Amino acid sequence: MAEYGVDLKAHKATSIRNSKIEEMDLILCATESHKRMVIQMYPHLKEKTMTMKEYAYGKTEENPDISDPWGNDIVTYRKCASEIEKISQEIIKKLQKTID
Repeated sequence: MAEYGVDLKAHKATSIRNSKIEEMDLILCATESHKRMVIQMYPHLKEKTMTMKEYAYGKTEENPDISDPWGNDIVTYRKCASEIEKISQEIIKKLQKTID
């Protein structure tokens, strides 16, 4: 993340159960399995929950998951970061349209 100018020193993972998920307007998940887990735990949030790709591009036949680089080499991590950056830009565009 340093290559993207992001300092993760203060970052801490948060359990979904310790989050304010009930107050969120939108819940974006990296993978379809994460999405299913959220919906299983919070079925009433189903309409607000989708994968990042699904939100960015709509429902498509292609893989809705962001690749997990865990345990792979730096090249794989960079590829994953690039994919997340591209999808995030699409999400930002879409969110800006909802604000305007």
